[in-house]
Amino acid sequence: MNDHGISRFLPSSTSAMLVAALVGAVGCGPSIPAPPSTQPVHGNVTLEGEPVTRGFVRFVPAAGSSGRFAEGMIAEDGSYSVSAFKGQAGTLPGDYQVYFSSIQRAAEGESEGDPLAIPKKYLRPETSELKVTVTSGDNDIPLELHADEGGEAEATTETTE
Repeated sequence: MNDHGISRFLPSSTSAMLVAALVGAVGCGPSIPAPPSTQPVHGNVTLEGEPVTRGFVRFVPAAGSSGRFAEGMIAEDGSYSVSAFKGQAGTLPGDYQVYFSSIQRAAEGESEGDPLAIPKKYLRPETSELKVTVTSGDNDIPLELHADEGGEAEATTETTE
């Protein structure tokens, strides 16, 4: 028997263990930890009782909150749901400031959409009066928007900075 491999230097049981260890090590690369458990967040967006039919809703953790930024698209019927992690619905429990956008921020950049008929105060987290709390369990959170004082909601186009 002409064996030019490593097995001629090691007993056969040692060779088998060495091969098993090498095969196991090859399959064990660095692993990415699973995202934390999130809580479902969904509801309807209305402006003076009428459904908001497009745009994006964004949840930003309030100062001192341990939440995580989450966003979701508003459907034509005014419904929304948010996600903080790709492929996983919901976000972490905590207090959030809510604002809206016509822009979907994508990895490749930003693109503007059509103007939204949402009052300007809701288009920035620092001016939006909308605050919500996400708790453990299912969070059905209706988002009721109101026109700016002294006027109707005007179509607003966001500018990117």
